[in-house]
Amino acid sequence: MGTGTGCTFRFRINEEDFMNVEDFTVYETARGRTYKLLADYYHMPDNEMRERAISLSETLAIVCPEAAPYAAGLKIGLEANPDQLSVDYARLFVGPFAIAAPPYGSVYLEGKRQLMGDSTQDALRRYRAAGLESAGDFKDAPDHITVELEFMSFLIFKAIEASINSNTEETVHYLKKQKSFLEDHLGAWIFEFADAVVKAADTVFFQNLANATAAFLKNDYSSISAVPAAGQFDSEKLVEINSLRV
Repeated sequence: MGTGTGCTFRFRINEEDFMNVEDFTVYETARGRTYKLLADYYHMPDNEMRERAISLSETLAIVCPEAAPYAAGLKIGLEANPDQLSVDYARLFVGPFAIAAPPYGSVYLEGKRQLMGDSTQDALRRYRAAGLESAGDFKDAPDHITVELEFMSFLIFKAIEASINSNTEETVHYLKKQKSFLEDHLGAWIFEFADAVVKAADTVFFQNLANATAAFLKNDYSSISAVPAAGQFDSEKLVEINSLRV
């Protein structure tokens, strides 16, 4: 993981002070929801952006309070002309000319800053190992930031599901997958990407989105590295994935 804006881990974990099951359930559910909300923001701007900002403020208040002001900044940024947001989105992430902040892991992980490199294929193998394939209507690369954020959300809720079923081994399996994916993929390039967005964005909306993403990811890596891989959750499966399908 890189550097970037930091947050304080919400729950202190040691041998004498484990969070209770209820708090852990709330925290894990908020983690998964935060990943999904951020993933949705890296699609073309739509009419649900304001409602999404409210939800993101709520989840960040649980998992990374120091990043919550960036969610408030998103709401302020939404006061901009919708066309301005769409133009900035296209210039940052799509093109057709030079892309200011390419949203693909391989651009930052491959030595030649290329698309569809070895890291892309590794990400795809991990999706398939988890039982996922690209959704039929998703035409972008497998290491697009939206896909990688959604994959983390999927892994989190699979861990919750396993714990509900009292399957400790499977719960540990999915927690390890989360940590590994952050180390080898999303967490390995998100900070360089976020810096590029902050420097190139013409709107405060995308600057706040990048800062919120970087702050949350830094904190979340600390979280997944510290949380014990045991416990049961009284939480229903709450996962939506648009770019991947079972």
